[in-house]
Amino acid sequence: MVRYGITNSTEIRLLSDAGKEHENYGLQPVTLSLKQKIIGQKNIIPAISFVGYLSYDQLANKDFRNKEWPFHLLLAFENELSENLSISYNVGTSNQFKNLDLTLNMGYSPTAKISTFVEYFSSLGKISNEHNLDAGVLYLITPLFQADIAVGHSIFASDDRFFTTFGISYLFN
Repeated sequence: MVRYGITNSTEIRLLSDAGKEHENYGLQPVTLSLKQKIIGQKNIIPAISFVGYLSYDQLANKDFRNKEWPFHLLLAFENELSENLSISYNVGTSNQFKNLDLTLNMGYSPTAKISTFVEYFSSLGKISNEHNLDAGVLYLITPLFQADIAVGHSIFASDDRFFTTFGISYLFN
């Protein structure tokens, strides 16, 4: 993901993922995203942002192409409970407004360089429901360079889906 702050409250983002999903593998659709801060946290009222995603699949591997322009819209909420502990939760829609997408994330930072998280996320639709649980660690190598890794698994599913992800981030000033 490449993110660029247009203002202090607005950022545009470009996402590109590669990997294997079920029997499909390769470059997934390139996605343009907009994140707009609505309000900052005020006591127990969470910080709220709007996030939108629009995917373009003509650059993706043929296994990930379709004739639609997939989009995902969500409201993102976050409460910093203490200097080291936060909770975030999202509600949104995808699949042409056919799915309800939910996320609940608990983050803990035991040190200034290490952050951890546990996350439940799901997509609920008329045809099928997906429920997943993952956990990960983020390590701040330098003040501008971060590495992260996460592992997860489907829950309440008849098929056994195990997944991993890793990434690196660099902040350009």
